[in-house]
Amino acid sequence: MKSFSFLRYWALQFFTVLFLILSCHPPQEPKGPDRIGINPEIDQYERSAITLLNSDDEVNCSGVAISPHQILTAKHCQGFLLYSEILQRMFGISYPDNHAIGRMVSYQTFNDKTIKKGMVQRIDPKNDLTIITTIDPLDSWMEISTTEPKIGDEIINIGNPGGMVGILSRGVVSGLHYMEGSEDPIMIATGLSIIPGSSGSSVLCDNRVVGVVVAYNPKLPSMSYSVGLMAIRRFVYSEN
Repeated sequence: MKSFSFLRYWALQFFTVLFLILSCHPPQEPKGPDRIGINPEIDQYERSAITLLNSDDEVNCSGVAISPHQILTAKHCQGFLLYSEILQRMFGISYPDNHAIGRMVSYQTFNDKTIKKGMVQRIDPKNDLTIITTIDPLDSWMEISTTEPKIGDEIINIGNPGGMVGILSRGVVSGLHYMEGSEDPIMIATGLSIIPGSSGSSVLCDNRVVGVVVAYNPKLPSMSYSVGLMAIRRFVYSEN
């Protein structure tokens, strides 16, 4: 009888400890579609969003996958534009427009935090655009639109404002502005969450890329500027 009570006591202790362990175990973070998916449309946007990293593997800029091995982003994201301007202003050294081609770039996809490598394939210094070719295939990508957005059209952006990865915001096309010396209009949008870190992210309309974010207005934080569709299509589909 005494032996039975002893065993019952320790069995109770064992199951009590087991219950505490299981109840206190932190829940596992869901992976893949369960973690990402808000709805199928947004799921594809997020899977195509790219995080570009600096030399310390910290969030630097944004980008968008446009094919199984191509990322579209802003040229200034990797410091090409700024570095060339500094050299020219301080020392009178002028770099050719293609000096950045071949440079290795680190990136992550939204649903895979493994740091991967790509290489600068082509640049468009006039419109501040870059195409990066990836070594590993990309899981998802967005098509580039064939139709120009109109003023008043609703748009979506997914980028990394302030280093926060995969932030979605919605806005509208507010206007088109021709910069001096440019044949293509810059798209002006309001309502998007654009701050440093957002550069290079895509502007989407009707599930397709219609712009690439390149700047915002510090005095009017809700206003952002993107390279327009005509410049993007000419750059991406040119043979040069």
